[in-house]
Amino acid sequence: MNYINKILDSIKAQDQSKLNGWIIDLRFNYGGDMWPMLIALSPFFKDGQLGSFKSSGLNEIWKKSGNKIFIKDDPQNERVYNSAVTYKLKNASIKIAVLINKTTQSAGEATTIALKSVKNVSFFGLRTRGLATSNETIPMDNGDFLILTTAWMYDCHSRKYPQGIEPDYSACNYQELENSLLHWVR
Repeated sequence: MNYINKILDSIKAQDQSKLNGWIIDLRFNYGGDMWPMLIALSPFFKDGQLGSFKSSGLNEIWKKSGNKIFIKDDPQNERVYNSAVTYKLKNASIKIAVLINKTTQSAGEATTIALKSVKNVSFFGLRTRGLATSNETIPMDNGDFLILTTAWMYDCHSRKYPQGIEPDYSACNYQELENSLLHWVR
């Protein structure tokens, strides 16, 4: 919950009507639980499908509805945050730059995939790791756990990313990234 509040407080503090754009940095996002990430960034999402988990016989849609983030009909806000996120951006149509690289993986890639549902987003950096999968933890009789990959992540346009997510603007080093962002914001 502190993670979500910290990001929401940062968004609120920086949100101004004359803002030139947002930069969301997902570089070095090694993953974890995707739901706190999506809830924290929910002011950027419109209602609708953000992505899904798909495999043979499985299609679990992630979506924003009202002020909550769902998988299927299960509101994740209640599981990880105990509240809806009601904050609205002052200008939801300004540009958003999302920074990604080869260490953006797993839940970081889920967040990247969800941000593909936002029309005014561009991606900068390097291709992500390619671990855009859903994993299931299976308890074993001896107390160990087996973590099994059970599905691929798909974006809202039904695209999957087995080789990682390519940026719109490739940048191999800090100088190239800075130049791309300055050109983009102008």
